[in-house]
Amino acid sequence: MVPAQQENISEALVEIPAVAFQRMIKLVRLLDRLSANESYRNQVYPQVPEVARFDPGHQAVMMCYDFHLAGDMPRLIEVNTNAGGSLLAYLAHDPSLPVAPESLDAKQKSRL
Repeated sequence: MVPAQQENISEALVEIPAVAFQRMIKLVRLLDRLSANESYRNQVYPQVPEVARFDPGHQAVMMCYDFHLAGDMPRLIEVNTNAGGSLLAYLAHDPSLPVAPESLDAKQKSRL
């Protein structure tokens, strides 16, 4: 199992087999390199809608890779560029913040 690298942000502990964690890291690094590869972009861009061709001109800050585990094998379910889970992590990290949905504004509620 992968040892905790920092303070927990949640009371729920999820243990990930080291081999699965290493595979996840390897795939995330590969996807990062691939996204910056001009040859790859030239092949893919004609097949995707215009909105998917947007290049902000900088490295992504809020990428979110959603993996599910099947034993020791991680399965990539989706890649998001909005990292909506960051709001939940933020709320979980600071217990003084309101967590009841009725106390959140509309924008925050939409991310739950």
